[in-house]
Amino acid sequence: MIQPEFIIQALNEAKAEKGITVGGSGPQGPSAPAEKKDVEWSSERKSADLIVAYGAERGKPEARVGFVLERSGFADWKLTAIRMPS
Repeated sequence: MIQPEFIIQALNEAKAEKGITVGGSGPQGPSAPAEKKDVEWSSERKSADLIVAYGAERGKPEARVGFVLERSGFADWKLTAIRMPS
């Protein structure tokens, strides 16, 4: 299970840093809001029901985070996976 703090950081900064845990208990995200990063977004449609949205910090396209969104029904999209940079 992925914690909301992990998703928020990945969306705002196009990366996930240590301290944000994936499932279970453990340290939570930073208590003070971090400086907002300049993130560039692009998307790739895999099929009519599957889109991958990529976010990368400006000037660092090799370290992009992918959000896999799958359509459920007519207009309901669900986050089904997160692709982290290697």
